[in-house]
Amino acid sequence: MEFNLLEPYRDVPHHQMISGIIRDFSSNDRTPGEVLLDGLDLHNAHTVLDLGCGFGFMTESLARRVARNACITGIDACETNDLSFTAAVARTGRCSRFVCDAIERTLPFDRCSFDVVLSSYSLYFFVEAIADIARILRKDGCFIAISHNMDLIDALIELTGLSHSRAVLTSVFGSFCGENAVSLLSPHFSHVEEVTYRNRLCFRKENIGALMTYVKHKLPFLLPGTFNRRDVEHDVLEAVLTYFETHGEVVIQKDDCCFRCSGPRPEASR
Repeated sequence: MEFNLLEPYRDVPHHQMISGIIRDFSSNDRTPGEVLLDGLDLHNAHTVLDLGCGFGFMTESLARRVARNACITGIDACETNDLSFTAAVARTGRCSRFVCDAIERTLPFDRCSFDVVLSSYSLYFFVEAIADIARILRKDGCFIAISHNMDLIDALIELTGLSHSRAVLTSVFGSFCGENAVSLLSPHFSHVEEVTYRNRLCFRKENIGALMTYVKHKLPFLLPGTFNRRDVEHDVLEAVLTYFETHGEVVIQKDDCCFRCSGPRPEASR
């Protein structure tokens, strides 16, 4: 992953604000985390790993469902996420450990170390690690993940008028998405359950400020090298305004896919 793709995630308050915008303008009253965790019995889970934990987007919801004396380990490439991740776990009364490291093909943990491993909107950055996730998961453990469908990229490309061929999102999200996730997970887990989270982001004219903030956050992924490029931001935001004037509203298809995997096959990584 190019270094500049991390920049939108280093500013924790900004990233939290983007999460708030997505929540506020979603058509689905439930969160993806609620759908992913629904029906899972995790009260006996004592060791939990959150891969690409960020500021703890889904950590708190997960932590409240595991054993009260559980330890939640978060690993993330942005050191700025340490305090917010730790605070998210602390609110649940569980203990935490934050590891600042870029996740690649192998993970710095022993075999069968975790009862639960979570990847929330992050696995497409390190899809090569799926085999090692099976290695560090206990035999009766659970790997849970959320990712996007490619419809989101199509909607953002249409909205901004940018090119599919230049969009980093196409290659990044496409490495692990709703369209290919099952085929990537199945060799490493004996059971893969897929649950679709149906959702749209709906912005009306009075919500133009929130929409522009969301688009600016996605811009470095849509067009490489544009982080804090005011000239490019201006052109793209003009395209968004034109779209608004033409259609009267902006509706972004944002169906996500949730996966619950069990029966790890660490031998598949050999």
